[in-house]
Amino acid sequence: MEHLPRAEARPLLERAALYSMGVYLFVLNLPRVASLREASFLISAALAAAYMWKMGRVAWPPMRLLLLMWLAFAFLSVIPGSDLPFSISEVKKDVVYPLMAFWVFYVMTKGERDFLSLSIPFLISAALVSLASFYAYFVLGLGFEELVDSGYLYGKRAYYSFFMLSAAIVAIGLAGCGSAGRRLKTLAIALVPVFCTGVYFARLRVGYLAIIMAAFLFFIYGKVLRQGLKRRILAGAVAASILVTLPLLATYRDLDFGLDIESMKTSFERIRTEERWIIWEGAVKEISSNPVFGRGFGNKEIYVPDFRLGYVYPHNILLSYGVMTGVAGIVLLMLIFGKLCWMMHAKVGQCASNSAQFSIILAGLVLTSVFFLLNMTEDIMTRHTGQLFWALTGMFLGAGREVDDR
Repeated sequence: MEHLPRAEARPLLERAALYSMGVYLFVLNLPRVASLREASFLISAALAAAYMWKMGRVAWPPMRLLLLMWLAFAFLSVIPGSDLPFSISEVKKDVVYPLMAFWVFYVMTKGERDFLSLSIPFLISAALVSLASFYAYFVLGLGFEELVDSGYLYGKRAYYSFFMLSAAIVAIGLAGCGSAGRRLKTLAIALVPVFCTGVYFARLRVGYLAIIMAAFLFFIYGKVLRQGLKRRILAGAVAASILVTLPLLATYRDLDFGLDIESMKTSFERIRTEERWIIWEGAVKEISSNPVFGRGFGNKEIYVPDFRLGYVYPHNILLSYGVMTGVAGIVLLMLIFGKLCWMMHAKVGQCASNSAQFSIILAGLVLTSVFFLLNMTEDIMTRHTGQLFWALTGMFLGAGREVDDR
């Protein structure tokens, strides 16, 4: 295995790129810094391009065929749309920028040390936002509705929840790195429950499920698959208990629900009357009416007569792509996520003997799974949240390249 040079020996171009990427991760989810966010992103992309130019070769990211198909398909899907400039603008924000972020972070993250240097500014940013949420909620006494309406701390609740959950996952990955000192590891672990509390602030029901799934995946991959039969039996019991609690959690925004028989009956009744069933049914009808071409990229708002607001987006990324790009868009998106999960699953097995690499790649697998779950009830692979997911995915996979090709 080729070891990275010391940080001070890194070429200036690489260090400048890493600094710019760190700034980008720090400001990516902060409010009212759009100009700084875009500037740091474009500078990072330019420095990565200059690095590849200096190296005399293009370092391609993994899954490049599928990702190029996604990009080409997105541009082709603007044709059926009624507003071509709007559709092209949406492709730029929701596909081009995220793919560029994935490419840049994959190319420039070259192992554990780079992972550490990029994780720290991201975790500092998340900690600041989390502390601001604590202050607003407990000190200023702002209630849930006031915080949501202000949009300053939350914006869209699913965006905020993914930001907090991704910070928790990155912190767990960092805590498994051998290069991290004891104090840094302790601080990272201490921040995990603080970040998870952000899901409570946002009152996102699927966020509770995401926390359970993340814990389950860390447990299964970290403790069970490398252990004996007793561990596997215990994992089966944990999985069964999770399957029982998921429907209950899915019906509550708070954690103070009862577990008596009457409460369970009420929970299942609430599932049957969940508004998303109405929205999803409307989205399926919309896709059925135009399954080949869709309505054009970005045009995902549909009219659902039975829904109280009338016009609404599908609240599911697969249905959103179906409305915008037809059935082919759904298939392509499933292939992308399926390939990504399978690739990380394979890498987890490859680096089982390297605890640091194992921790990083496993965190990447958990991040992808959590992101996909959140997108089953929302559509958050857009704007800065889409860039965040693909940037962190590139960072995880870039750090994991030491496993196979370094």
